[in-house]
Amino acid sequence: MFKIISCLMVAVVMSGCSIKTEFVPNMPYDESVEITAVGLGVLPNSEEMSTEQMHMLAVKASKMDAYRSLVEKVYGVKITSNVSIRSLAIENDSFKGRVDGLIQMAEIVEVRSIMDGGAYETTMKVRMTPEFRSYVLKESGGD
Repeated sequence: MFKIISCLMVAVVMSGCSIKTEFVPNMPYDESVEITAVGLGVLPNSEEMSTEQMHMLAVKASKMDAYRSLVEKVYGVKITSNVSIRSLAIENDSFKGRVDGLIQMAEIVEVRSIMDGGAYETTMKVRMTPEFRSYVLKESGGD
């Protein structure tokens, strides 16, 4: 039983670690290096909006989701986890994820309708230019 509780506690401690993407500052610039992300947006279920408004909101949601995915890939995701144990049993297990970062120079590759028009998928990319890499290194404290 002690081994199970020890493993559980190690898992809880490890789940609170933050991951950051490491960039090599002196790596030569290669124009073909790019980060791609996909975002999804579903049409809202609203009788107060026109069909066009619902489609525009779904496209906007898919674009924002793609930006969020790019931030996750570039800066990583910070996970905060809390576990309460009472009488050798988990009483409460919760976690939160947080992403924070600035993405500039991203390009929309494609926006397409999926699920028979019920949702949209946006594909975006950002090239790993020297300016972009320099900014990310500065923001992540890698100078």
